Amino acid sequence: MEIVITQHAIEQHRHRTFGANVSDDEIKKLLTKAVKHGKKEVRCPPFNGNIFKVTYKDFSVVVDYRGGEAIVLTYLGTKEYQNWYHRNEIRPRALCCY
Repeated sequence: MEIVITQHAIEQHRHRTFGANVSDDEIKKLLTKAVKHGKKEVRCPPFNGNIFKVTYKDFSVVVDYRGGEAIVLTYLGTKEYQNWYHRNEIRPRALCCY
């Protein structure tokens, strides 16, 4: 299986881990390892094609499985970062409308 890492996933890794000094090759190796050894958690968005949230160690990525290749669409960050983002960014936006 061929694994493709998008530039967006690399940029999100830098943004969400505050690691501006990490090279693209190191990030690609890490994300490739996540696709190979990670666990498929849920479909993203639910019930839509072959796009899955894949968790490896303490972080997650979104992967689109098409034919014989896996395309890493984005880097979601660690569980701690995802919880912080949901609590501070998503929930306030949802509550402001009601």
